[in-house]
Amino acid sequence: MSALLNIQIQPKPEPHATLSGRFSPILQSRMQAFRGKKISGNEFESLYALPSVLEAVLVSIQLQQAIRTEGLAEAKIGLHADLSLNADQPVRPLDLEILDRILELGAPNTVVMSEPVAEQINNHPEFRTGKIGKIHHKAYAGGLNIYSLHGYGLSSLPASRFYERLKARLKIASLF
Repeated sequence: MSALLNIQIQPKPEPHATLSGRFSPILQSRMQAFRGKKISGNEFESLYALPSVLEAVLVSIQLQQAIRTEGLAEAKIGLHADLSLNADQPVRPLDLEILDRILELGAPNTVVMSEPVAEQINNHPEFRTGKIGKIHHKAYAGGLNIYSLHGYGLSSLPASRFYERLKARLKIASLF
């Protein structure tokens, strides 16, 4: 099963030229090593297609570790997989929308993923995940569970984070 990886870079107060010059080679080398194909993006947000879920998870861990080592930026990484995803076909707008919503639940130094990704890595005991919430979309009856990857120096997201954000959104919506 192919996977999509979206990475958002949040630079620390450093010149952007410094970040781009130091981070771009890291991103390119890791993606090349894991057969990632860039679909779109710039130096601060990029979308990649990877041939397997396992490769997407492994490259996510390596990217977060490299970014932390450099210390110039923080990153959120979102992963999504769907049975209909194919590395050779264009990405559907539905998958992009779901991936954006997955990434919204993330925080700096996290890897957040959809339920199909978490199910694929359940067979690998070296990976631990925790449910952080659910997003609702008409394409997924009953909603789509969202998980956070634990360990490897990644920040952890408590389930309450999702509910806090939801309450904030509902409060804003009630103002209008």
